[in-house]
Amino acid sequence: WTGGNIGGSLLPNLGQIEASHLVVLELSSYMLEHLKEMHWSPHVALVTMVKADHIAWHGSVEAYQDAKKNIVRFQRPDDIAILNSTDAGSISFTPDATGRVTTYPLANSKPFALSLPGAHNQLNAQGAFAAASALGISWDAAQSAVTDFPGLSHRLQLVHEQDGVRYYNDSIATIPEAAIAALESFPPKRVLQIVGGYDSGAPLTAWCNALTQRAKAVLCIGTIGPQIAALLRQSASQPALPVYECGDLGAAVKLAQQQAGAGDIVLLSTGCKSYDQFTHFQQRGDRFTELAREGEP
Repeated sequence: WTGGNIGGSLLPNLGQIEASHLVVLELSSYMLEHLKEMHWSPHVALVTMVKADHIAWHGSVEAYQDAKKNIVRFQRPDDIAILNSTDAGSISFTPDATGRVTTYPLANSKPFALSLPGAHNQLNAQGAFAAASALGISWDAAQSAVTDFPGLSHRLQLVHEQDGVRYYNDSIATIPEAAIAALESFPPKRVLQIVGGYDSGAPLTAWCNALTQRAKAVLCIGTIGPQIAALLRQSASQPALPVYECGDLGAAVKLAQQQAGAGDIVLLSTGCKSYDQFTHFQQRGDRFTELAREGEP
């Protein structure tokens, strides 16, 4: 069974879920905050990356991260906390883990052959395997499972290809760190990246540095679009980087279609939430997909 923050509650299925079944839950910081009252953590807890998000709701970065720690805080001695050795935020959960702590990538794990681009997707696969391995799944079985896995909607999803230009919907990238990971999934100076949206107060410097170093062009949208454009234009490292203030997604996609050539990537990975112009990131991703496919033969 799969559910939770990934998109569906399993509460209606409780009558069908048996003690012998495996349940995979994606637990958001909101869910984990409320689960604290139950003093419950899962048997196998996988912590992928911990940065700063949802500060307005939690009140502070510290409160946000503390809520996340509930995923390991109430584990029993025979439970397992699996932490990302490449992420300092994930590793920082070690003192709060009350079960057995292990890290990934596992020492004996080989890279998986994936159809999904990006080093972060390889790392995600290694994290999934670490969790599966704790339940007795072999590397060969894991490789068989991920070989043809196309990924999930709105997560670096290839949605269109025309005249040698590929269009990727990564609308799930609502923080700068996720947008950087998406950008780094492709060769330098081949990505026309659509960025911006609702201003949640996230730091922008590292993101703008990555854009100036790797992007072919940046198309800014939403409330924070002008601020991102201004920061990019102030950069002395890549003064020739084309930066466009497009306002909305329709204008950005239209301009990207005009500017992109064979071998280029048009990437919706905004690094910002969608609330200024869309109800949620799924609606934004769906609209991008529609715009990318308009006029296709």
